[in-house]
Amino acid sequence: LAALADAATVEGRLLAATFRGRVTRAVSMKTKVLLGGGRYQTQIAKDGTFEFPDVAVGTYILEVQSPHLVYSR
Repeated sequence: LAALADAATVEGRLLAATFRGRVTRAVSMKTKVLLGGGRYQTQIAKDGTFEFPDVAVGTYILEVQSPHLVYSR
């Protein structure tokens, strides 16, 4: 029998803006990633990765707040 988890880790990576294969704007270290309307918040690492440990099971919208780039929800 498999135990059901009541929390999980959500992780990902933001990519820089590119045009014709060239980086036009790097991901700013001031970028915030929000989950669930800000219930969970984290900063990105230098390589653009982010992680939300111990997120309660459910459905969430992930949002990115960047001073220079626009990301879809």
